[in-house]
Amino acid sequence: MTGFGKILVPHDGSSASEKAVRYAVDLAGTSSGSQVVLMHVIPTMPLPFSSMNTKLKSNRKARSSLSDIYTEMENNAERILSEKKRELEIGARAGQNLEIKTHIVISAGSAASEIVRYAKNHAIDLIIIGGRGTTPKKGISKLLKPLGSVSRSVVETAPCHVLVIR
Repeated sequence: MTGFGKILVPHDGSSASEKAVRYAVDLAGTSSGSQVVLMHVIPTMPLPFSSMNTKLKSNRKARSSLSDIYTEMENNAERILSEKKRELEIGARAGQNLEIKTHIVISAGSAASEIVRYAKNHAIDLIIIGGRGTTPKKGISKLLKPLGSVSRSVVETAPCHVLVIR
């Protein structure tokens, strides 16, 4: 195979993910009939104490507020990815046979596991991911440092080639 038929690009709004999108479109443009999938993962917030879970389950207003937050996040992600898709379709080279899709998932798991799951379930040939996304640089990130970044985890577990864009 000389080209990549299906390219997955996780997009979190960071400049690194923007670079990854541009690279994916340029690379896909060299193959006829390529597909680029822009993916956004919305993580759910785990409640650390069982008493908080119990209160949330019994408190309809709190559940409704949390649901509203995720709906808002999903709507924002949809808007951003739709605008990006439209921008890419308008900017496509004449005669370029490129299909652009979007996918949004709300997940209790890690972003990396959702990216890898999508790649496995949809026969993705290549994942192009930014080296650094929107993970906080200070504070809690020190606690998460031993776990590794999303791009590192994707590189280690993906069922296909992964290209990390710096």
